[in-house]
This record gives sequence, C-alpha cells and structure tokens, in this order.
Amino acid sequence: MKRIIALIISVFAVLSMAACGETTNNNQTADASLEAIMNDIKGQISLSGDMMEISSVDKLLDYYGIDPIDVAEFQVMMNSSGVEQDEIAMIKAVDEEAADLIAEKFNTRLESKKQQMKNYLPDQYAMLEKCSVEQDGVYVYMFLSADAQAMTDIYNSYFS
Repeated sequence: MKRIIALIISVFAVLSMAACGETTNNNQTADASLEAIMNDIKGQISLSGDMMEISSVDKLLDYYGIDPIDVAEFQVMMNSSGVEQDEIAMIKAVDEEAADLIAEKFNTRLESKKQQMKNYLPDQYAMLEKCSVEQDGVYVYMFLSADAQAMTDIYNSYFS
C-alpha cells in the first residue's frame, strides 16, 4: 500500500512539474495571441490611415526575407505611404533558432530604413533611431513608430 501511495505522489509531482514547462524565461506563455496584441495596439494607439495589414505569410519573404517555414504565427502592419516608416511586426517563430534568424532579418530591415531616411527625411530617421528589435525565446517584435514604447508596453502586458 505504501508503494502505491508513493507511486501516486510521484506521478502527481511529475505532472505538476510538466505543467510549468510551457513558460519561457520571461514568463512568456506558449498561447499568447499576437492577434489579440495587435487588436489592443490598434484599439489603444492612433495609427495612420495608410497602415496596411500583411496577411499572407509568403509576404514575409518579400518584405523581410523571412522563410515562412520559420513562422508559427505573425501579425504585421506597415505604412504604405512610402514617406512614414511606421511598422508593427510581431512573429512567433517555430523555435529559438528560427527566432534568431527572424531577429536578424528585422535588424537588417531597421538598419536599411535608417540609411534610407538619414539624409532624406531626418524626422523619420530620428524616430527610427529610437526603435529596436526585441527577442525573447521564440517571440520577436519590431515596433517602428513614435509610439513604439506604448506598443511595447501593450505587448509586454501579455507576458507578465
């Protein structure tokens, strides 16, 4: 009887530890919805009317050079005016190696935009200088906006 009780306790201990395995280093859960985050950003921050939503994963290759097989989930909006450089890009990668590649592609895009704007539109360049690419586990985001900090706060609220 003692062996059966010990076995049951062991099974419960293993199951309770396994339940904690779905979180990453910064308490990011595997089920955080990028769509919900994007909806909150759109609801709380006034975005330009020139913002267009990228809904095809294949377009990630065109705009960023990101292979669709590396993407588990994504939400992207970008300004289509050609003048304003606002962009909201959030991707959940299939694994951390893919996330590293995605972060690299986002950084390349950010640096390219900075170089394009440096002598062309100084106000857009100044805005881009304050923006960055962030990665945590399989999640990568890039908020290029004067409201980037507010977007980051909304994003982070889903992972606390």
